[in-house]
Formats: sequence, structure tokens, C-alpha cells
Amino acid sequence: MIIAVDTGGTKTLVALFSMNGEMLKSQKFPTQADQKAYLADVTSSIQQVSGDHKIDAISLALPGVIKDQKAVICRNLGWYDFDVIGALRATWPDTPMFLENDANLGGLGVANLLPDRPQSCLYLTISTGIGGGYIVNQAIDPGLSTSEFGDITFEYRLQLTSWEKIAGGKALYTLDDSPFNDSTDSAVIDEVARRISRGLMTILPILRPEVIAIGGGLGARYDLFSQQVEKELAALPNQYHCPIITAPYPEEIVTYGCYFYAINQLSI
Repeated sequence: MIIAVDTGGTKTLVALFSMNGEMLKSQKFPTQADQKAYLADVTSSIQQVSGDHKIDAISLALPGVIKDQKAVICRNLGWYDFDVIGALRATWPDTPMFLENDANLGGLGVANLLPDRPQSCLYLTISTGIGGGYIVNQAIDPGLSTSEFGDITFEYRLQLTSWEKIAGGKALYTLDDSPFNDSTDSAVIDEVARRISRGLMTILPILRPEVIAIGGGLGARYDLFSQQVEKELAALPNQYHCPIITAPYPEEIVTYGCYFYAINQLSI
């Protein structure tokens, strides 16, 4: 069995996968910024979700820069040089464990679940913050694996800003108490689409992905904004356009990526 742990800036999802990729059980809980409290919650959840099953691997996703199997920085949680695997080994000393950036794993999940596996795929998560994972030939692109897509900087409304500051969840909720539901005002939809498109206009001419998949909180309701985003992107030359879709299982896709990552690592 594979345990997948998707740690977000707001909530954490722990899931149990069979070795053939079926999600058997999952549990969600708020992500605590206190590392000891977070580790206690993750440990308890893994034990509850796994039950009597043998754990073949634990695959973890964190929302930040990962190097040498440690979290160098998870800005939205205030974590620096966090050795989460080292801490969990106190409970599972002999279990293989793997750690990667959450958006990279989201991209890996998308690339493996789409019916026509694309040669290049960009996954974007828009929830508490903004993250991106670029996948080429079913593998995380090593040259972009530590990229911070939310930090793409441009001028918006005559001010220099980052994409995350105007289009991350924290920013979008200043426009509307609930910007991701069917009752969202059309003016809010237009503004959200405009903010999303500004980052995409920067990315598309450079990476030229075959497909972009949107996940996270906004991904689950991307249909609300998709038409307006396409209208905004019409300003780009046609050769830079590609399909922009809702990720499969948009709020669970990172756990699927955790599963695929673990299976790949176990086979090395």
C-alpha cells in the first residue's frame, strides 16, 4: 500500500492507495503551521487511514521548495529547512519515504491520468497560493522543479506585483467572500479571469506546453472562469495557445501524483 500526503497551505489530505493506483481511503484535516502539531496530525492520520495494511511507501507533498528530500522553504506555512521525512522516521524507521513539491506531484498526477498522455504538461494549483509543475515525458522537468510560478512578476494596474499576490486564494477572497461558486458576481468572474490570465500570458510563450491543467480550490470550479480566461488570452498570438482544462480529481490530484511518484521511485 502507498500512503500519499498532500500538504496544502490550508488543509492536508492523507490517502491510502493500492499498488495498482486505487484510492481506498482518505482523511482531510487543517494544516497546522506549528511543525510538531502538523507532524502529530499526519502521524495520527496515516495510522488511521492505513489501519492493518502494510505500508510499502509514504509519499509526501509540501507547498514549497524541496531539495535533498527536505523542505527548504514553505512560505505560506512559515517553514524553513523542515526535515519532515527525518521526523516521520521515528514512527516508520524502515519504510521508504519520498518528498516533492506539491505542484510538481500534481503535474505528475495529471500527466499520468489524462487519456492521451501529453509530451509536455503544465499543472497549476490555485488555492491558498499559486504553484506550478512542468512535466515532460511523464517526468518532473528537473530544470523547473524548484520554480516558483506564483512569484512571476509583472505590472498590474500600474503597480509591480507577483501573480500570487493578485491571483492566489488570499487575494481572490478579498474580491468576494466565496468567489468559487455559482452565485459569484459576473464582475468578480471577469476580474478573477483577468488576474489568472496575466500569469498565463507570461508562461505560455516560454514553456509552450501541450496542455495546462488547473487544480486546487479554483481548479474544482475553473468552468466558472474558463470562457473569460480564453477571451483575455486572445491577445496572445495563436501559436502560443493550448487547451486549458480542469485537472482530473482537481482537489485530490496531488495525492495521485504522490502515488505515481512513489511507484516510480520504488522501481528505480
